[in-house]
Amino acid sequence: SMGEFIFDQQWAEAAYMSGIQYYPKLLVAVPYTPAAGARILVKPSIEENLKAKIIRSVGNYLKTVAEKSGLSSVHVNFCSDSETEALKNEGFYHRKSLQYHWKNKKYLDFSDYLNDFPSKRRIKIKRERRSVTDTQEGGVTLKI
Repeated sequence: SMGEFIFDQQWAEAAYMSGIQYYPKLLVAVPYTPAAGARILVKPSIEENLKAKIIRSVGNYLKTVAEKSGLSSVHVNFCSDSETEALKNEGFYHRKSLQYHWKNKKYLDFSDYLNDFPSKRRIKIKRERRSVTDTQEGGVTLKI
């Protein structure tokens, strides 16, 4: 669960406390990619209604595979909106999540980026960054 960009330890813990098996689960995702997009690949030129039917069929098949393999559930991460709708029609639950996307406004370096912040915030960020490397303050030491 740590490598899929959906950190669902709370779900796993809640399931455990309720006596429900959470792992192992079947995951449909692009490895190391927290970007939304198609997860069930269907030829783009296929008509939308047929595409939705194919996605529902794949969803149904994934549930069968999970059941027969003794897996707790099927998770399709960061799928497209049309896949979400088709899979919801097949009994999948839609777990909503939130992503923040940073846009580089042509910053030359980190100092240039910090200049967009008010002075008080810049000072706090610089202090936090120093505390990580300052070994007298309990910072991180790296030995190679």
